[in-house]
Amino acid sequence: EGYARINKRFNDLAKSTESIQYVYAYKILEDGCHVVFDADTPDTPDTPDTPSAPDTPKAETLYHVPFEDVASILIENEFGTVEIVSDISFVYTIKGFDKPIDDDTIASVVVTATEVDYTQIIAENCTDLAQYGLAKPLAKFTVTDRSGNSKSFLVGNASADGRGAYLCEDGKNTVYLTNQYVSDFT
Repeated sequence: EGYARINKRFNDLAKSTESIQYVYAYKILEDGCHVVFDADTPDTPDTPDTPSAPDTPKAETLYHVPFEDVASILIENEFGTVEIVSDISFVYTIKGFDKPIDDDTIASVVVTATEVDYTQIIAENCTDLAQYGLAKPLAKFTVTDRSGNSKSFLVGNASADGRGAYLCEDGKNTVYLTNQYVSDFT
């Protein structure tokens, strides 16, 4: 099940832009570089060397919208506001950012925002979001689909072990530990 989720995310990433041909995950060890995961590339068998490390907690999906249904992703952080807007042919326009952003970065943002996973529920009915950096979040991202439905998330502090960040849905008080990728929004 974890392998299928990773495979889907990698393939969504690969399909999100024409500039990506292959998607691999590598593990750098003292004895060299090892392919840990190879997404479905035409010339490579679909078998992972290691689908996940033994100490990697299983991720659950908190929110999912197919990337082709995304109309926009709004990211707000201390540096300002950036909006990634997708037209019907999946051409992305960046608003609010005056420096060039490469296709790979855009694809990464889209994949991260459209599949929000968590590895642990940290607190339900939390009355002190500040202890997780969520009272004044480091970032807020909002995904709006083509039907006009929006979902917003707050990104808080990194976890003590550096494996993730605290996250909650805007207006809710359940705190999740999510993957480290949402930290890219800060």
